[in-house]
Amino acid sequence: VLSRVSGLFFRRGFNIDSLAVGTTHDPEVSRITIVIKGDEQKVEQLVQQLYKLICVQKVQVMQTRNSVERQLLLVKVKAENKLPRIYLTCGKDDAFMKEHELFTGALDKMDIPYEFDKLEGAHEFQCFNEALKRAIARFEGR
Repeated sequence: VLSRVSGLFFRRGFNIDSLAVGTTHDPEVSRITIVIKGDEQKVEQLVQQLYKLICVQKVQVMQTRNSVERQLLLVKVKAENKLPRIYLTCGKDDAFMKEHELFTGALDKMDIPYEFDKLEGAHEFQCFNEALKRAIARFEGR
């Protein structure tokens, strides 16, 4: 199913910005989330083409303003017999603040040291940009 769907995007000349596949409550059905950029006409054309695939049951177009995006940065750190430095940030108004607090609670229980900065803002670029600047400064020792 994934190869048919992604092949359709490729044949139409669309770049896929993000692709995620997951299970649903029905083990016979998978959910595919695809992020693309395009005007309404091109998106509608793609939706019509997706419905022509026999394996597609439903297509839902999510506008940027009605969706939640999450970004993750993974960094490999060489450490010599000690735990790596863990630095977390989250906007005080971010919808994921609760998950961050649960994670830091787990770190506390395992006695793993970390730094957690709660920034002003929500799940938006300005907050992410500030968090990235702070993380880089921390790892550079500033």
